[in-house]
Amino acid sequence: MMETDFIVSLMIMYEDESVDVRYSNGSQLQLSSCGGEFLLVKATDPTGHPLQARERVRQRTRFTISTYKELMVAALAFRNKYASRPYLPEELIPAEHKKSFCSIDSDIMWPEFSSCEAELGPGGETIIRSEDGQAALMLSASGEEFSIEFPCRLSQTQNRQRSVECFSRDPDGRPDVGAEGLCNSALTDKKMNMSDASSEKRRSCLPQALALTCPSPHRHRWKSKDQDLPTELMKVMWCQGVTYRILSGAVSVIEVSPGDGSVIRSNGVLNTYFSHHRPELHSGQVKEISYHLNSLPPDGVGQAYSICSIVNRANRILTCYDQAKQSLNLPATPSCLQEAKEGRGFSKPSMLEENLSSPAPGEHHMNLTHRIEHRSDLVAAELEKIKLFNFLLENSQLQRSERGCVEQRGCSEVEETNESVNESSIAEALRRTSKAIQDIDSLVSAATST
Repeated sequence: MMETDFIVSLMIMYEDESVDVRYSNGSQLQLSSCGGEFLLVKATDPTGHPLQARERVRQRTRFTISTYKELMVAALAFRNKYASRPYLPEELIPAEHKKSFCSIDSDIMWPEFSSCEAELGPGGETIIRSEDGQAALMLSASGEEFSIEFPCRLSQTQNRQRSVECFSRDPDGRPDVGAEGLCNSALTDKKMNMSDASSEKRRSCLPQALALTCPSPHRHRWKSKDQDLPTELMKVMWCQGVTYRILSGAVSVIEVSPGDGSVIRSNGVLNTYFSHHRPELHSGQVKEISYHLNSLPPDGVGQAYSICSIVNRANRILTCYDQAKQSLNLPATPSCLQEAKEGRGFSKPSMLEENLSSPAPGEHHMNLTHRIEHRSDLVAAELEKIKLFNFLLENSQLQRSERGCVEQRGCSEVEETNESVNESSIAEALRRTSKAIQDIDSLVSAATST
């Protein structure tokens, strides 16, 4: 099967940041949450036997063969655009995206409001660059969404520091303080009259690339077939050039980006209503249009996309998401990225990479000692649980035997009590009977004498 047969028809990112890509020929590509491993399930061979299983290819992402390299580049680009932390293997980064820097700071400083000079992009977007010029914030023409381009170190740690320009957007839909202020300032055409913000509010922390090797590959999950009941919640979906994004919360909201700078968003609780923020390039204004599912506008001649089909699909996606969210009552299976959020796994490079790249061996000794102590505590806790379990088993058997003895003694005492009670009652009855007979005899003798 040639690479040209793989035409992307659908891309989905789930909340655990795993990616599912579908192709027009029926093939399916699954990318792990960390991006370090993939599974390609090829389409059924039409000339093969009906019972023949589909071919499955499972490889490390950075070691993929040339046949699937373009597929992995596209899948990683989609993942890194919406993931919380990018995965940047040097083998799959195009040469034009690699640049050498003496040093890269994890924080960037945005310009002050008074000195903020915005650039106008070809599509009507507003571009604002950081003070050092390495990062750029691009606000869409509608003013409803933004993205940030910034330099990021490659996932592989080397003696010679290299970096790559990474394209990303805020994964949770909530900009940080500095980016939010820049978005507000970019909505005007003239200098801002508001006071300049402090340096801390103008500082943004950039996400770091994930480690090259996943420390928890046993947590990679692969779907053998599609299920009627979903086991994961969707985060982003790309279909036919349109991006659908779920904003989770108390009331779920879906946001649609058709690709022309406009944004279509559901209206919260009134999810049958949608608001379309459409920019007008000639006037520079943003026009807001409201739609209802029962009265969508018809398709016109020369229209770039069908609003009716986009809104209906967005409504179906939101409905399925809400149903899946209500049905998934059990806790989700942990992914390999959860260890990074808990301070393990990806938070630090592997021991080999640390020893090769870091100039502070004392810190490694402390980290290694901390890890060993943490594991020792876990082992000790498990041993205590085993001892307690065995103790309970032994004591429960002893208590059961003692309880049986007590019950037997109680039964014998009750029987003895019952026996004594029965003998005394019989003797009393006999005594009363004999006395009654004596009384009758005395009455009879007295009557006969008279």
